[in-house]
Amino acid sequence: MTLARDENSGHPFDYHRVIGIFHTEVVHLAPGATDVPTPLEFLWVRNLRRDPTHRAGFKEKRLHRLEFLPSSDPNAFGFIDPDEVIRGSHLIPAFHYGPTDILLPGESLAREVGEVDDWKYLYVGIFVDRDMYMRYVGGGVGHYKVKISDTRPTESSALEEEVEGFDLPETSDDEDGSSDGDSGDDGDGGDDEEGVDLPEDGEGGFVDAEDEEGYAPL
Repeated sequence: MTLARDENSGHPFDYHRVIGIFHTEVVHLAPGATDVPTPLEFLWVRNLRRDPTHRAGFKEKRLHRLEFLPSSDPNAFGFIDPDEVIRGSHLIPAFHYGPTDILLPGESLAREVGEVDDWKYLYVGIFVDRDMYMRYVGGGVGHYKVKISDTRPTESSALEEEVEGFDLPETSDDEDGSSDGDSGDDGDGGDDEEGVDLPEDGEGGFVDAEDEEGYAPL
């Protein structure tokens, strides 16, 4: 997985299947350029795209679904710099839809030996580990940040919008931090907090930290 090259794609990442890893010596044939070979590493990849017919994201509570580009598409294959790779992605075959050989008929170097078809769809497993999950939720230490819309509410207004309609428990102004009533009895004095239902933040955080698909900044 790499950062999305199209900033308007609405999804933070691009996905590729690595076909081969190459190392070569390159000489730049241009006026004034040095003729000393320069080592260059690159990946030969087969590109995937998001299924445009499938609604997904945190708000939809569905995993994103990918498919390979048809071999006739000029963007079906390509080369990328290894430094662009963030990490390996976890893709889960959509067994319900089965395999297909329409996208790339017959045997190919783009597949393992003996394979003649591909899974029609693959789901992006964002829950495979904590690091992967945080890349989609946002807030991970050292993770990339993806630019999202600047027309977002401020943090204070978004917080007020999130908790609107909920009764928050009152706090005491006493210096000793104790509340009115018998604070020693855990079974009593809880009537004020009974029925409190605070808003969940498992859908990517507060509203101000989400884009149109429910993703928080990465």
